[in-house]
Formats: sequence, C-alpha cells, structure tokens
Amino acid sequence: MTKGVRRSERRPLAGGKRQNFIRQKFEFKDLEITVADGAPGFGSAALFKLPEGNVLIHGAAGYVRLSSSDAQLTATFDGDISIGTGSDADGSLSGSEINLVASTSLGAATSKVSPVVRLVSATANNGVIHDNTANDLQFYVNVLIDDAAISGEVDLLLNGHMEVLYTVLGDD
Repeated sequence: MTKGVRRSERRPLAGGKRQNFIRQKFEFKDLEITVADGAPGFGSAALFKLPEGNVLIHGAAGYVRLSSSDAQLTATFDGDISIGTGSDADGSLSGSEINLVASTSLGAATSKVSPVVRLVSATANNGVIHDNTANDLQFYVNVLIDDAAISGEVDLLLNGHMEVLYTVLGDD
C-alpha cells in the first residue's frame, strides 16, 4: 500500500470515528505567564496542542482574564494579547505569534485584574492548514504589557477558555 492521501483517508480518526469538524474546548485555570520587563513587557506560555496531522482551522473564540499580585505591576495595567504557533521573543506581536488570534487589547485593569477579554480568530487565519504531521505544533498565548505599567519581571495568571473548530485532513 502506498503512503499518502488514499491511505490516510481510509484510516479512522479519533478512536475509530470519522469526524469532519472537531470542536474542542481548552480551559485555563491560573496558567502562569512570566512577563519580562521591557518596552513593552512581554511574555508567552504554552497554551494547547492539536492532534497529529494537517489541521485545518475553521475558527476560534474564547474569553480570558489576566491577574497578578506582583508589586512591579500597576493596578491599572494595560496591554495586548494574542495566540499563535510562535512565542513572543521580541516584544512585538506579529507573524506566527498572531496566526490564530490577532493582537487584541486587554483594556485597563482594576486592582490588578484585567477585564474579561473576548478573543476571536481573525478572518485571515481561518481556513489555514497547520502542518502538525510531526505532532510538535504548540499554540502559545502571547502578552504585551505597556511600558509604563511594568517595572520588573512579573507573573500573570490566565483564566478562561478557548474553543477551536478544526478538521484533521490526514497525517501522511
């Protein structure tokens, strides 16, 4: 038997069931994100993985909230958040750092707790196939904190959930 699409199409997915669309909910409870001081402060944390194969993303939506008790962060901190296959290494949200959810404003926090932020995949990111045939594709949450709101390294806690709608198109 040859490898490729014909072989993949005959192989059952998800425990023997064929599924065209998969809707998966990822919940986050006190996920720690370490944010380095900078102009702006930035940090990333591994968020979730999708199954092995060529994964077609149809869309994603969710609600999250950030909080902290660190003294190096102002009570009314503000910044931006995104989700992508790349972690932020330079204090700018672009490229693979925003290829699921584009940069979204956090809004001003109250008593070091951000408002609930609605995260939605950008239209440009829907319909994109991610090559996860090596089963090593990781999605990251990326956070920027405005320079005036941070004076040293801080730990933020992420709470909320994301729902992702996708299809696995085969793994060979």
